[in-house]
Amino acid sequence: MNIVRFFKILVTIIVINLIEQNINFYLDNFNIRVPLTFLAYSYFIFSSSKDYVPYQAFFFGLFLDFINGSLLGLNAISFLVVNYLLLNNRNLFKIISHLQICIFFGLYSFLYLGFNQIFLSIDSYSYILLFNSLIFNFIVIVVSSWIGFYFKANKYTKDFYN
Repeated sequence: MNIVRFFKILVTIIVINLIEQNINFYLDNFNIRVPLTFLAYSYFIFSSSKDYVPYQAFFFGLFLDFINGSLLGLNAISFLVVNYLLLNNRNLFKIISHLQICIFFGLYSFLYLGFNQIFLSIDSYSYILLFNSLIFNFIVIVVSSWIGFYFKANKYTKDFYN
């Protein structure tokens, strides 16, 4: 990986993580959590023409664990799993519809939140939070993909991060 591209992604992850923390602070009143950092990293892998090797996913996840103060290795494992699944299913995404890809990412965010809930807050595990987040994340993913199609954001991100 090019060192400039690496730092662009790292800075983008830091900024998106700060936005995610501020958004989730207000959405916790409605039992909703949006894993923007996880979805952004998944989008980097999905839209990149180059393969992300596992040590990069592990590093980004570990770095996110350090800046969030969460359980060490939790995001690293999640990023490794999504890296593996997205790279193995890359050819599948070329033949399925755009709505199915949105459902796929919505389910990934649901599983990510469930995985984090199991380890971080086992005493207050909330199915309402998971269900509300699943519906809200799916709507956010569909709307952001429509906006991306309208403004052709995919070309910009491929040029910027590759």
